[in-house]
Amino acid sequence: MQVHAGLASFVRAEVRRMDGEPVLNPLAGVPGLAMVALTNPVFLGARPGTGR
Repeated sequence: MQVHAGLASFVRAEVRRMDGEPVLNPLAGVPGLAMVALTNPVFLGARPGTGR
């Protein structure tokens, strides 16, 4: 997936299992795929205060 830096200040990746049964999301109360990994945010654009 491509995200333009002007549309988001950061992105992150979620890796979810495609095999097995969906699990219940305790916050939303709906079934979803089990998450097995989540990255830290990757900030897009210039670093604040450096102009780069």
